[in-house]
Amino acid sequence: MKIVHVCINSRMFNANLAYQENLLSKAHHDLGHEVTIIAPSYCDFDKKTNKIINTSKKYETIGGGIKVIRLKPVFPLKINQSLHCFYGLGKTIEEIEPDLIFAHGLVSLNFRYFSHYKRKHPEVKIVYDNHADFNNSCKNKFTYIYNRYIVRNFLVSKIENTSDFFYGVTPARCDFLSDM
Repeated sequence: MKIVHVCINSRMFNANLAYQENLLSKAHHDLGHEVTIIAPSYCDFDKKTNKIINTSKKYETIGGGIKVIRLKPVFPLKINQSLHCFYGLGKTIEEIEPDLIFAHGLVSLNFRYFSHYKRKHPEVKIVYDNHADFNNSCKNKFTYIYNRYIVRNFLVSKIENTSDFFYGVTPARCDFLSDM
């Protein structure tokens, strides 16, 4: 089975860290699946300068055969940390032709493309996990309104009919999914 992990909602994706995105991709690979990770071009954090480091590699291989495809952000970093928009996500998904799309996080305008892909390929399974909760995503009235109305009305409402499963990574994040 071809599995694509879309990790563009992360502030960065570093293949050497033991985050859920990395561990789940490795587990899928160890089960014998063909795994590809789609990640942002930012890959590490420089502790001396407090800046995010971009990689120049578009393609890399990690963990004995997991492919990583890095996409460039559409907006400057400060804006893109909220919108998570990247060039070429749809084209990349079309080229890979996955059987399962596992999107890590919900808040990316690019994810609307998955609904179009599912209509063309109804056999594909699309799973979203949620890392947002009231502590990390609703810190003030603006972020509450953003999550409750903008994300819900312009993003989640467009993807929920073509999604196969929404998964909260903790009970608080399941509550956030239900409430928002």
